[in-house]
Amino acid sequence: MINKLVRMLILFSVIAVGGMVTAVMIAICCGNNNAGEPNQTAQKTEVPQPNDPPIIIWYHHVYKDRPIALRTALYSGLITHAMIKDVHRKDIHYKNDADVLEALKIAKSFDVKLIWSRPLWPGYGIEQSSTEDLFDPNYYIQEIKILRAEANEVGVDFVALDTEAYAHAPVGKYLRHKHGLNTKQREKLKLTIGKVIKAVGKVDFVYPGGSIYSQHPANTLGRLGKYRISGYFYYGNEERRKSMRFPYHIVGIHVNTTRENKKHQQLPYYYVSEVFTQSHLWSGKKGVFIYPHDRKGLAIAKELVAYSRKLPFKASQQQKRPDSAPK
Repeated sequence: MINKLVRMLILFSVIAVGGMVTAVMIAICCGNNNAGEPNQTAQKTEVPQPNDPPIIIWYHHVYKDRPIALRTALYSGLITHAMIKDVHRKDIHYKNDADVLEALKIAKSFDVKLIWSRPLWPGYGIEQSSTEDLFDPNYYIQEIKILRAEANEVGVDFVALDTEAYAHAPVGKYLRHKHGLNTKQREKLKLTIGKVIKAVGKVDFVYPGGSIYSQHPANTLGRLGKYRISGYFYYGNEERRKSMRFPYHIVGIHVNTTRENKKHQQLPYYYVSEVFTQSHLWSGKKGVFIYPHDRKGLAIAKELVAYSRKLPFKASQQQKRPDSAPK
């Protein structure tokens, strides 16, 4: 017996291409999201099928944007999954942070799936950390088990690992360089990750999904995730996208309120509406990961709401959400 009816929201966006008008149809699953999803933390879902509706993830970093940004983005009705990103537990425990608890509360008030995300490596609480953690299968096994336990504790659906090295993480010795490992080290890391997957399986999502540099550890670390999120679509640079050689399942898109990237002129940002009007970038994959520019989440989320209101089929008619719009 089906517990919930699967509701399909068909969104029609009209874009101009070379002077011609092209209709783009995007199917979003807004109900029982069993279709199109990776294995849940409790291993409840089935293997996704090729024709499953896309996963549309909104990334919310609890220390870069306030909870109102998350609430506003979800109010658009265009998001199927909310990723709540916290820092490593050795840097701060989520129970001690009101913004984390508020973000979880907000996400649960909407009809979306929740993803609990942590960095794999601590950035500040590094007293017991070492560069050799990179090659220690027991380190990964412990981190994954604790991440899943936290996910069950806070009551979310999936887990995700961020494998980048931040702040003072010792493993940055290997991860912050284009060619961080020699041949012997790469083979050692492959054996390590193989042992980890055999012991505890894969997490639901991992990012970054890999690197354009064949010797970079990210290409092996990406194997930890059932769904690998690629950051090489982050910017409007086709050469950058074509340089990818690693497998990926979710396309990451870096959105901002402006297209100009003052730091890297050759890497322009996307407008939030382009996530949908240029859906050809990710329509052949499992979905899209919307990465709002740092500390611009609220402004970008407001633009997402404005875009949703122009659509012929409103998300509010299909998706459960609070009655009043965010201010």
